[in-house]
Amino acid sequence: GPFPVVIILHGYVEPTQYRTVAYSARYADALAENGFLVIHPNLRRYAPSPDAPNQLGIGDTIDTLNLINLVRQQAGSEGMLKKADGERIALWGHSMGGGIVLRLLILDSQLRGGLLYASIHSDESVNLAHFKDDGRGVPKVNAPPDALKLISPATFLERIQVPLSIHHGDADTVIPVEWSEQLCADLLEMEKDVECEIYPDQPHTFINNGDGLLIERSVAFFKRILD
Repeated sequence: GPFPVVIILHGYVEPTQYRTVAYSARYADALAENGFLVIHPNLRRYAPSPDAPNQLGIGDTIDTLNLINLVRQQAGSEGMLKKADGERIALWGHSMGGGIVLRLLILDSQLRGGLLYASIHSDESVNLAHFKDDGRGVPKVNAPPDALKLISPATFLERIQVPLSIHHGDADTVIPVEWSEQLCADLLEMEKDVECEIYPDQPHTFINNGDGLLIERSVAFFKRILD
């Protein structure tokens, strides 16, 4: 060390069925095996983390901001983060975790970049219209359009100044692949550093060769932006 840090944010799972070593642990393991210090927090309501208010993922966003600041403060000090490089931090997010990544890249200009994997929409009004809940397992909020606009990453995409890597399967029945395609188009029009990968016949959580290719591309992306 010190090793660059990747924070992995899992997607929605029914909380009673969630396990700490969840499906997303294999992505964390692959990155750790390739020289990254990986942190995989359990988001609000996911044991052993306690339940707490999290309408539209605002609580998860605050928690992850605090986690990033904790890494920066404790990197290099005795303890779990002794080998962490607090100046080289990037994010990975699946589904609802992808929505958190987008917000954080807008809020924290010191992050090095982010990877979105089958992410929810960058416009919260679209998420509310599409899902039976708010896209995170929380009952829908009756918020005015102006308020939704102010907490939607779509409103502030121009502020993102770091590389993004976007991945989505075209057989996803949970989140439409068109959402990622539109986000890619918007970012490319803004001349952002973004790579966009669509995976034929892959569902919301990738399987078989598609999953292996995602891992390979994830490792390559983080090596590019964190080396």
